Amino acid sequence: MAVAPDRDEQPVRTFGTFSGDLHRLADWLQRVGITTVAMESTGVYWIPAFEILEARGIAVVLVNARHVEAITALLVNLNRQHKARTSISILGLA
Repeated sequence: MAVAPDRDEQPVRTFGTFSGDLHRLADWLQRVGITTVAMESTGVYWIPAFEILEARGIAVVLVNARHVEAITALLVNLNRQHKARTSISILGLA
């Protein structure tokens, strides 16, 4: 998960995929003022995150990595920099 560097001291974080982890993700996004996220739809792994974020009032835009290579490249670069491995990529947009 990545947000703009001016939103948080630690703008790239890793969250697990269990419900509690996804609620902590939503808590953090709300705390840093994120209202819209872009999320890569990978298999079925995006569905629980989508549902929890949407229930919290965060707009979720599903994106195809082929169509938005710049966002995916940014996430890959950020993940490498922070040695994070995630099964889904989410980018806080606004």
